[in-house]
Amino acid sequence: MRGCSAVVVFASLLLCAMWGYVAFYPQSTRTAQVRSRITVTVHTPAGDRRGSGVWGYSESAVSVFNAGYHWEFRPRLEGDAIPIDLDNGRTIFVLLGSSSAPGMRNSRPIPASFSSTFSPLDALRQGDRWPTGWTREDADGRIARARSRRGRAFAMDCSPGPARYGECPAMVVADGPSARNLQLLDPDNFAATLGQGYWLGDVAIEVVDDPVDHAITRRLPWVRPATAKDFAASTSSDDIHIRMTGFSRKDPATLAF
Repeated sequence: MRGCSAVVVFASLLLCAMWGYVAFYPQSTRTAQVRSRITVTVHTPAGDRRGSGVWGYSESAVSVFNAGYHWEFRPRLEGDAIPIDLDNGRTIFVLLGSSSAPGMRNSRPIPASFSSTFSPLDALRQGDRWPTGWTREDADGRIARARSRRGRAFAMDCSPGPARYGECPAMVVADGPSARNLQLLDPDNFAATLGQGYWLGDVAIEVVDDPVDHAITRRLPWVRPATAKDFAASTSSDDIHIRMTGFSRKDPATLAF
């Protein structure tokens, strides 16, 4: 009898949990998508070089446990890395990620770092107060505000501070077509990596109706476009597999700071 009672209790708890999961499951698990064209200008000794691409941003429901399960809407990105061909034969890739600048904290050096997160909302907000919560209503509010910026180009703040990520996407320079070795660029000091005469120009974002770009595979046949699953994975900055950055590969590449 005691065993049967335990089974009944367990079954009741399981049914309650399932009821709660279904009862609080959002009717729609993903918001509409807002698409933005990112345009980056790089000054070179031979003149300006530009690259642009369209990235998509939406928010999707994620089950979070915090004193019980509940649903929160989190960012979801779609797009490919944006290549910029330089006059010296090297290529800069603008990634779906962010970078911080090196610096000092408590008399200790802080190295530059890469984060696999990027949000176009940081630049589109322009200092306005937008919804900050994680409910569906908050998420829809952020998408509506972002879409209301359509038709205007905004400059992005590309000057990150120590341990602070700027508004701009991270940029790396590849050693060649294989992009096996990448160097993270300091937006305030391109010359440190590329040499004299190279510096970052304007970086602009504009909300558009154009489709999201998925052309990286035509340029680099060995890669596949990043997917939402890639963005959910964790990435080591020492042995980055080029996930969550706009293109993915099976073999690792080295990301140097």
